[in-house]
Amino acid sequence: MDKWLQNDTVAKLVAFLLAVMLWLVVSDETNQFQDHDTNNIVSNVVLDAYYDEDKFEIRGLPETITLHAQGPDPSIKRVEASRLQAYVDLRNKEAGRHKNVPIQVKTKGLPGVEVSPQPRSVDVVLEEKRSETFPVEVEIIGRPEAKYHIGEPVVDPGRVRLFGSKSTLKKVRSVKALVHAEGATETISRSVSLQIYGEDGLMSGVEADPQVIDVEVPIVRTGKEVPLQWNQITEPKKGYAVKNVKLSTNKVMVYGPKDYIKELKNYPLPKLDLSNATSDRTFKLPLSLSGEAVKVTPERVNVQVEIVEGTKKTMKDVPIEIQGKKEGFDVQVVSPDRFDLTLFGAPSILKNVEKENVKGSIDLADLPPGEHHVSVKVDLPKYIRVVDEEDLTVTVRIQKK
Repeated sequence: MDKWLQNDTVAKLVAFLLAVMLWLVVSDETNQFQDHDTNNIVSNVVLDAYYDEDKFEIRGLPETITLHAQGPDPSIKRVEASRLQAYVDLRNKEAGRHKNVPIQVKTKGLPGVEVSPQPRSVDVVLEEKRSETFPVEVEIIGRPEAKYHIGEPVVDPGRVRLFGSKSTLKKVRSVKALVHAEGATETISRSVSLQIYGEDGLMSGVEADPQVIDVEVPIVRTGKEVPLQWNQITEPKKGYAVKNVKLSTNKVMVYGPKDYIKELKNYPLPKLDLSNATSDRTFKLPLSLSGEAVKVTPERVNVQVEIVEGTKKTMKDVPIEIQGKKEGFDVQVVSPDRFDLTLFGAPSILKNVEKENVKGSIDLADLPPGEHHVSVKVDLPKYIRVVDEEDLTVTVRIQKK
């Protein structure tokens, strides 16, 4: 053994083997700490866009893209969507179609990592924004408590301005303020954010000014049943008269503020237009809200009108009743103190009209002392009218006693 060690050749061989082993050990340890490049794919990364949002609306931009990351293993392990930002820069672009706009990527805290987007570019359209005004609709969600009713909502403002591209504004169908009234027992007053709807439901990409409006929804309970009353009936064609009017209901239930309901004696029907009518007519009249009424039931009334050929009848020496006479004054009817009237109506009605059914009157309440020409008001039975008389007036003299 000693002889081998003293041999130069053997010694050199041993030294060489030891050197090789040492190199292998050191090389292995170095490789353990050496970085290797690896890959990572991040999906559903939000794609942002920089452009003049006050002036333009963007179309064609994907909501998300995929990013491919490559770099040292320690950095790759930290790759996540929160450390990546993908965007397109359109700040110097004008309205129109822009093709092959490059997608850019920023990284945060990822040294040595290279990121490439998929796709690398996009085609987008910048459309110039416009504005239009739209009425605000109130949509009531839910019902108030039993025996309570919803009145006509009041909104302020009643119209708002919408901003968006021309193509987007064309899709707008309504602007609504949603108010929840489930179980309500009193008037609802609140500020409400507006919702913009198109054919497919709630829309995005449209801005409202203002975005919040004030809404008041009356919730009322007070109601009273009152008779219906004609507001006005136009006459049928010349030579024809109304014989009878039949309603599907003679009374309606009216809801509104307590003081209004307390004083309500009747409820007006809409104007009934019989112009040029020569035969029976049937109408379906909607009962619109009148005065302070917030709800009327039923909402419609069916009206049947019987029309016949009319006839005339002369009523002589109809007396004049004086109304509004003041104390301490004498009133003298100078001329005439009586008058003749030609009446027109359905024969079956007119034959029963006597002098006591016709009343003429004048109102002197606002007249000072002196001589005046005063119009005569004539009260007649229903569906009867005066004809062949231009203007019924009398001359009266008012003087102190």
